[in-house]
Amino acid sequence: MYLQQIRNATIFLYYGGKTFLIDPILAPKGSWPPRTIKAMTD
Repeated sequence: MYLQQIRNATIFLYYGGKTFLIDPILAPKGSWPPRTIKAMTD
């Protein structure tokens, strides 16, 4: 078994002569705008 991390949450898993792509969101890179984080204020 071999794991290769491609991006933050994208992983290639090589196991038993097969390759698995593990990605929670299968979208082209850059197709979603970056998330903005709003500051929490009291």
